[in-house]
Amino acid sequence: MRQYVKIKKEAVSDIKLIEHAELKGAVKNQFKAFVFIPTDTELVSGKAVKFTLTPPGKDEEFIAYGVIDQYISENEENKGAAISIIEIERAQGDSVGKQNDTEMEDTEHVDFNDVASINISLPSINKIKEVLDSLLDMEITIEESEPISDESPRSITTFVTDSGIIGAVCICDLLLTCFIGGALDLIPVEEVQQYAESGEIPDNILNNFKEAMNVSASLFNSENSPRISTGDVLINPEKLNTDLNIVINKAKEISSYRITIPNYGEGTMTFYSAP
Repeated sequence: MRQYVKIKKEAVSDIKLIEHAELKGAVKNQFKAFVFIPTDTELVSGKAVKFTLTPPGKDEEFIAYGVIDQYISENEENKGAAISIIEIERAQGDSVGKQNDTEMEDTEHVDFNDVASINISLPSINKIKEVLDSLLDMEITIEESEPISDESPRSITTFVTDSGIIGAVCICDLLLTCFIGGALDLIPVEEVQQYAESGEIPDNILNNFKEAMNVSASLFNSENSPRISTGDVLINPEKLNTDLNIVINKAKEISSYRITIPNYGEGTMTFYSAP
């Protein structure tokens, strides 16, 4: 889990929202640093930002460019913004690398869980049905169920913020994964079941399923949450990375559904929201 360097309020000035096109750095999701800046100015999650930074014990000013992971307003002690920094340059314009520990000697490190929550709400059963009905052009049946077990053959889809943080995870058993991918191309059910049983999913079914997950990202978007898009789609992964493990094992919210697709069959879909 990311740790954010907490910057003193007096070290930060000229905080401004900017367009994402103005962000420096050739690759937008490779971050140089993670900082928490105290500010009374409310900043919207997912927006690009730049601000002036004066490191402790230095007279020199730097301009930092980044993406807002979360703005905290409920806690007065930690009121401010958690930001992923993409580029830091001297006020004169020369790019510099990540600041070292000696430049941050008067700061503290803060675990993201102690400062902010991604604050993603899981979709309602009616919303899921509405999206799948429209996507598959048929009326599915959906009801609550137990979550998918870790031992089941499955697909795992991450849904991430603009700054790459996992906000939610969707796990489907392999049958439902193939049923969704197969139904989009009207592939015969017998053929789809064979792929699910073998675990060898052809590109056309897998790509269809990924497209379904891209559409499903809209389930998480609301006015009060950062913008969410589809991240990775993993089929029967042997090992999960740390961030994915944390979301699944420490989820703030879990919901699970048994979904039946006409002419194909049923399978389970489980959602997890980031802690």
